[in-house]
Amino acid sequence: MQGGVQGSNVKSVKRGKRMSKTEKLLKVLDLPEEEQERWVFENVSSYQNLCGEKSLADLAFRLRDKVISSENGTRKWVCGMFDVYMKMTGSKLLNWKWGYVEAKPIHWIVAALIAKEKA
Repeated sequence: MQGGVQGSNVKSVKRGKRMSKTEKLLKVLDLPEEEQERWVFENVSSYQNLCGEKSLADLAFRLRDKVISSENGTRKWVCGMFDVYMKMTGSKLLNWKWGYVEAKPIHWIVAALIAKEKA
């Protein structure tokens, strides 16, 4: 193929923009709940031999704690939660009540993974 673009890059080139890692992580929130858990199982290395909502919550807390303990971790966590909050609500003002009362474990997991990417 002369001068052509191969494989999965075609869509990115046609749109003129590649998806950032944050955008890819936020796409997980568009999946049905069963698919979200499967995605976590396949893509988050610390999710081993765990299943069910309680285990997802445990993983979410562990990932959050790991992020917060890193340098500038609290700021990174806030940025990650803000990205998730924007995706889920569309609001531009962060409501911390949502993050701690209404958010599901998958929201915290994605926020922690986004925070790790912002390192």
